[in-house]
Amino acid sequence: MKEYRKGRFLYMNAWRNISDTPIQDNNLGVLDESSTVKPDDYIVSDLFMPAANITQWKLNSRNKHLHRWYYFSEMKKDEVLLFK
Repeated sequence: MKEYRKGRFLYMNAWRNISDTPIQDNNLGVLDESSTVKPDDYIVSDLFMPAANITQWKLNSRNKHLHRWYYFSEMKKDEVLLFK
């Protein structure tokens, strides 16, 4: 669809617990992007799939001592985290 090839888009994602019990293991960790060193912390790689090729960014651990991580443990089913 040509009309979607122009303009600006925002990708949103939602994460929530689907279990009836709060999360104990495998909780979500989110990196504060403002704590990364640009462009050194980003490693670009391609993911090739039968239906599409997707560019992915991986994180270089060189500056890991500067990275600020936030962990969302004990999330309940009625809580949601929205991020872009």
